[in-house]
Amino acid sequence: MRAPTEIIDFLESILGIYFYDIRHKHRSVFILCDTLVELSCKIKIVEKDESANTKGLNFVQALQNAKVPFSLRKKLLASHGLRNDMQHKSTILTIDEQKCADSIMDLIELLKKLWGKYCLDYNPYWVNCALRIIKLQSSQGNIKKRKELKEHILNEVDWNYVAPKEDERVFVQSKNVHLYNFLGSGGSALGKQAPLKNELIIKIGSEEHWAYIFRHYTEKVEECLNLLSIEEL
Repeated sequence: MRAPTEIIDFLESILGIYFYDIRHKHRSVFILCDTLVELSCKIKIVEKDESANTKGLNFVQALQNAKVPFSLRKKLLASHGLRNDMQHKSTILTIDEQKCADSIMDLIELLKKLWGKYCLDYNPYWVNCALRIIKLQSSQGNIKKRKELKEHILNEVDWNYVAPKEDERVFVQSKNVHLYNFLGSGGSALGKQAPLKNELIIKIGSEEHWAYIFRHYTEKVEECLNLLSIEEL
């Protein structure tokens, strides 16, 4: 069963923040994951019983009523407790990348428990690609492959080259009426482009720009993941 659209939309927002270049993003994502866990449980409860009133349910009750397995419930409750400590007891507590990635993977595990193992099959293409990287950055991931992936994306991929797509080719008539110039996919010239006067040259393969390449170069990112044998969800 497909996960509800509102859940996937929320998940997209979380991933966008996770890969965006902002300070303390892992803390923000961790808190948002906890919120989405509770929301997902309440949506599932209402799906099973439209007359159910979830407004009065606290986090623990939502997990119980949604019948979340004990082992997963234990992990979600631990994260929820840490969130409460951050917000109400000690503002100096923070979240590192791996702990944040773990919270996202726990969320994904919850969604699969609530809506089945195929619930994310209809995700936007870039989302599942991003989740493969988050799994690698979590405690489930291979540390050596994390480093290999970062170096490969930064140094081995030509992000300027756009391979032509046969069904999207653009032809422009030249001065000779019998000849046409092939501009490539979408009308963009193939190969590297010279920057315009108002453009800066940046290394889009560096981590602060991953949110951009996931959305605009998803196929290339997936090629990197497959080449390095980064496992799927």
